[in-house]
Amino acid sequence: MKSMYVAQDSVIHKTDPRAKIVMIIVVTILSFVLHSPSSYIFLGVLVLLTYIMTRLPWRTVWPSLKPVLWLAGFAFLLHVVSATGTDLWVQWGWVKINEESVLQAGRILLRLLIICAAGFLLPLTTSPSELVAAFAWMLKPLAWLGFSPADGALAMTITVRYTTLLAEEARRIFHAQKARGAELTWRHPRQTFRHLQAYMIPLAVGTIRRAHALAEAIDARGYDGSRPRSAYRDVRWTFSDSLKLSIFLLAAGGIYWIQ
Repeated sequence: MKSMYVAQDSVIHKTDPRAKIVMIIVVTILSFVLHSPSSYIFLGVLVLLTYIMTRLPWRTVWPSLKPVLWLAGFAFLLHVVSATGTDLWVQWGWVKINEESVLQAGRILLRLLIICAAGFLLPLTTSPSELVAAFAWMLKPLAWLGFSPADGALAMTITVRYTTLLAEEARRIFHAQKARGAELTWRHPRQTFRHLQAYMIPLAVGTIRRAHALAEAIDARGYDGSRPRSAYRDVRWTFSDSLKLSIFLLAAGGIYWIQ
């Protein structure tokens, strides 16, 4: 299974994955709490500076962020034409665009971009073995309820790593169906809807087949999450991790105070 991880000798790569998970949670919460445009800009700059500190080449980051731009753009347009308001700007049939809907759509656009960009930092700067160890450590309190931390960590890691795999599968199906003449264009909505089935059905079938093959591979290796397991690379919290997390929390708190 292909991973999104890109090895680099950077400050973010050396940070404990648990600290990075806390940072992502803080960014997500701030994205829903903030309201002023300036605060969203400062939060976006904070995420951008974190990307710069990773020293990742742009060509490796862009393929992960490109689908998010399409999703955020679609959400922006959908909210612009569906939200209601008083200060009407443009009206064309049932489509009404007003100032309030544009501002709300802008906040949703920035919110999606910031959350997704921050979320991609974890798989891009953390190896799969470190992800499993971090998730297993964070799920240890649930062991008192009979929940297996190893199984939960494995499921979360597979979910994170399958995102890239499904994106590549969708891209391959898109080019294959496009070569057969099945194009998606807004100029012919009915034809586009029929061609959409040629994309979604192979993608769904391929996803189910991959999931079935993965389950058979796990069973064939005798995996049992209820038994104690050793780890090749264990996570260790250091003073450097505490310092990095404190600086990030201070910056996030300053952004919340600014608004």
